[in-house]
Amino acid sequence: LAAMSEAEKKGALVFIEKGRCARCHHGKHLTNFTMHNLAVAPIGPGKDGRGNDFGRYGVFKDESFWYSFMTPSLKNLAKTAPYFHNGSAATIRDVIEQYNDPYKQLAEYNGRKILQKYGMNYAGKLKVVRSLERKKHIIERLSMPFRAPLNLSEEEKNLLEIFLTRSLSEK
Repeated sequence: LAAMSEAEKKGALVFIEKGRCARCHHGKHLTNFTMHNLAVAPIGPGKDGRGNDFGRYGVFKDESFWYSFMTPSLKNLAKTAPYFHNGSAATIRDVIEQYNDPYKQLAEYNGRKILQKYGMNYAGKLKVVRSLERKKHIIERLSMPFRAPLNLSEEEKNLLEIFLTRSLSEK
Protein backbone atom coordinates (compact mmCIF):
# COMPACT_ATOMS: atom_id res chain seq x y z
CA LEU A 1 0.00 0.00 0.00
CA ALA A 2 3.02 2.31 0.21
CA ALA A 3 2.76 2.87 -3.55
CA MET A 4 -0.79 4.20 -3.19
CA SER A 5 -1.68 7.82 -2.45
CA GLU A 6 -3.87 8.69 0.53
CA ALA A 7 -6.83 9.23 -1.80
CA GLU A 8 -6.30 5.79 -3.39
CA LYS A 9 -6.15 4.16 0.06
CA LYS A 10 -9.37 5.87 1.10
CA GLY A 11 -10.94 4.83 -2.20
CA ALA A 12 -9.86 1.23 -1.55
CA LEU A 13 -11.73 1.37 1.75
CA VAL A 14 -14.86 2.60 -0.03
CA PHE A 15 -14.38 -0.25 -2.56
CA ILE A 16 -14.19 -2.85 0.22
CA GLU A 17 -16.62 -1.43 2.76
CA LYS A 18 -19.48 0.92 1.87
CA GLY A 19 -19.22 0.34 -1.90
CA ARG A 20 -19.43 -3.43 -1.37
CA CYS A 21 -17.43 -3.90 -4.60
CA ALA A 22 -15.12 -6.57 -3.17
CA ARG A 23 -18.08 -8.92 -2.73
CA CYS A 24 -17.89 -9.69 -6.44
CA HIS A 25 -14.59 -8.13 -7.53
CA HIS A 26 -11.90 -10.03 -5.65
CA GLY A 27 -9.08 -12.51 -6.10
CA LYS A 28 -6.35 -12.42 -8.68
CA HIS A 29 -8.78 -11.74 -11.53
CA LEU A 30 -10.88 -9.21 -9.58
CA THR A 31 -14.06 -11.14 -10.37
CA ASN A 32 -16.06 -13.96 -8.81
CA PHE A 33 -17.15 -15.19 -12.27
CA THR A 34 -20.84 -15.07 -11.31
CA MET A 35 -23.80 -13.46 -13.04
CA HIS A 36 -25.91 -10.59 -11.80
CA ASN A 37 -28.68 -8.28 -12.93
CA LEU A 38 -27.51 -4.74 -12.10
CA ALA A 39 -30.44 -2.99 -13.82
CA VAL A 40 -28.15 -1.81 -16.60
CA ALA A 41 -29.98 0.25 -19.21
CA PRO A 42 -30.96 -1.89 -22.19
CA ILE A 43 -29.37 -0.49 -25.32
CA GLY A 44 -28.80 -2.30 -28.53
CA PRO A 45 -28.71 -3.62 -31.12
CA GLY A 46 -28.99 -6.40 -28.52
CA LYS A 47 -28.85 -10.08 -29.31
CA ASP A 48 -31.91 -10.00 -31.53
CA GLY A 49 -31.17 -6.78 -33.46
CA ARG A 50 -34.18 -5.02 -31.87
CA GLY A 51 -32.40 -3.88 -28.69
CA ASN A 52 -33.26 -6.99 -26.69
CA ASP A 53 -30.66 -8.84 -24.64
CA PHE A 54 -32.06 -10.93 -21.85
CA GLY A 55 -28.70 -12.00 -20.45
CA ARG A 56 -28.10 -15.60 -19.48
CA TYR A 57 -31.86 -16.20 -19.60
CA GLY A 58 -31.46 -16.25 -23.38
CA VAL A 59 -29.12 -19.23 -23.02
CA PHE A 60 -30.50 -21.25 -20.10
CA LYS A 61 -34.22 -20.26 -20.10
CA ASP A 62 -34.02 -20.19 -16.30
CA GLU A 63 -35.90 -17.20 -14.84
CA SER A 64 -33.19 -16.60 -12.24
CA PHE A 65 -30.92 -15.49 -15.11
CA TRP A 66 -33.13 -12.70 -16.54
CA TYR A 67 -30.86 -9.74 -17.48
CA SER A 68 -27.89 -11.36 -15.69
CA PHE A 69 -24.41 -10.90 -17.07
CA MET A 70 -20.96 -12.07 -15.99
CA THR A 71 -19.07 -10.03 -13.40
CA PRO A 72 -16.12 -8.65 -15.36
CA SER A 73 -12.55 -8.35 -14.19
CA LEU A 74 -11.52 -4.86 -13.10
CA LYS A 75 -7.94 -5.21 -14.30
CA ASN A 76 -6.92 -2.18 -16.39
CA LEU A 77 -10.39 -0.76 -15.86
CA ALA A 78 -9.40 2.77 -16.89
CA LYS A 79 -8.46 1.45 -20.34
CA THR A 80 -11.58 -0.58 -21.15
CA ALA A 81 -14.41 1.92 -21.68
CA PRO A 82 -17.27 1.80 -22.47
CA TYR A 83 -18.52 -0.32 -19.60
CA PHE A 84 -21.09 -3.05 -18.87
CA HIS A 85 -21.98 -5.88 -21.22
CA ASN A 86 -23.58 -3.53 -23.72
CA GLY A 87 -21.32 -0.49 -23.43
CA SER A 88 -24.08 1.63 -21.89
CA ALA A 89 -21.76 3.41 -19.41
CA ALA A 90 -19.33 5.86 -20.99
CA THR A 91 -17.19 6.47 -17.90
CA ILE A 92 -16.15 4.86 -14.65
CA ARG A 93 -18.17 7.55 -12.90
CA ASP A 94 -21.26 6.35 -14.79
CA VAL A 95 -20.58 2.84 -13.46
CA ILE A 96 -20.28 4.18 -9.91
CA GLU A 97 -23.58 6.04 -10.32
CA GLN A 98 -25.23 2.82 -11.59
CA TYR A 99 -24.19 0.90 -8.49
CA ASN A 100 -24.98 3.85 -6.23
CA ASP A 101 -28.64 3.95 -7.31
CA PRO A 102 -29.63 1.43 -10.03
CA TYR A 103 -33.31 2.42 -9.84
CA LYS A 104 -32.63 6.06 -10.66
CA GLN A 105 -30.05 5.28 -13.34
CA LEU A 106 -32.34 2.89 -15.20
CA ALA A 107 -35.29 5.29 -14.98
CA GLU A 108 -33.29 8.27 -16.27
CA TYR A 109 -31.02 6.63 -18.86
CA ASN A 110 -31.30 8.26 -22.29
CA GLY A 111 -28.15 7.13 -24.11
CA ARG A 112 -27.01 10.63 -25.14
CA LYS A 113 -23.63 10.43 -23.42
CA ILE A 114 -22.73 7.05 -24.92
CA LEU A 115 -23.86 8.15 -28.39
CA GLN A 116 -21.77 11.33 -28.20
CA LYS A 117 -18.66 9.48 -27.07
CA TYR A 118 -18.95 6.11 -28.83
CA GLY A 119 -21.78 6.38 -31.38
CA MET A 120 -19.47 5.73 -34.31
CA ASN A 121 -18.69 2.27 -32.87
CA TYR A 122 -22.23 1.01 -33.40
CA ALA A 123 -23.25 -0.38 -36.78
CA GLY A 124 -26.56 1.23 -37.53
CA LYS A 125 -28.71 3.17 -35.11
CA LEU A 126 -28.21 2.54 -31.42
CA LYS A 127 -31.50 1.54 -29.82
CA VAL A 128 -32.23 2.71 -26.29
CA VAL A 129 -35.10 0.68 -24.87
CA ARG A 130 -37.46 3.15 -23.19
CA SER A 131 -40.33 0.80 -22.42
CA LEU A 132 -41.55 1.31 -18.85
CA GLU A 133 -42.78 -2.28 -18.87
CA ARG A 134 -39.27 -3.54 -19.76
CA LYS A 135 -37.65 -1.35 -17.12
CA LYS A 136 -40.12 -2.67 -14.53
CA HIS A 137 -39.30 -6.25 -15.60
CA ILE A 138 -35.57 -5.53 -15.17
CA ILE A 139 -36.01 -3.91 -11.74
CA GLU A 140 -38.20 -6.76 -10.48
CA ARG A 141 -35.34 -9.14 -11.27
CA LEU A 142 -32.52 -6.97 -9.89
CA SER A 143 -30.00 -9.22 -8.13
CA MET A 144 -30.35 -9.21 -4.36
CA PRO A 145 -26.96 -7.66 -3.51
CA PHE A 146 -27.83 -4.56 -5.57
CA ARG A 147 -31.36 -3.86 -4.36
CA ALA A 148 -30.20 -1.50 -1.62
CA PRO A 149 -28.67 1.66 -3.09
CA LEU A 150 -25.17 2.42 -1.80
CA ASN A 151 -25.92 6.06 -0.95
CA LEU A 152 -22.29 7.09 -1.42
CA SER A 153 -21.48 10.73 -0.78
CA GLU A 154 -19.83 12.80 -3.54
CA GLU A 155 -16.52 12.51 -1.68
CA GLU A 156 -16.85 8.71 -1.47
CA LYS A 157 -17.68 8.52 -5.19
CA ASN A 158 -14.64 10.66 -5.99
CA LEU A 159 -12.36 8.50 -3.82
CA LEU A 160 -13.72 5.30 -5.34
CA GLU A 161 -13.16 6.69 -8.84
CA ILE A 162 -9.57 7.61 -7.94
CA PHE A 163 -8.94 4.10 -6.63
CA LEU A 164 -10.50 2.41 -9.67
CA THR A 165 -8.72 4.56 -12.25
CA ARG A 166 -5.28 4.77 -10.66
CA SER A 167 -4.82 1.59 -8.69
CA LEU A 168 -6.32 -1.08 -10.93
CA SER A 169 -4.56 -0.16 -14.15
CA GLU A 170 -1.00 -0.80 -15.22
CA LYS A 171 1.08 2.35 -15.14
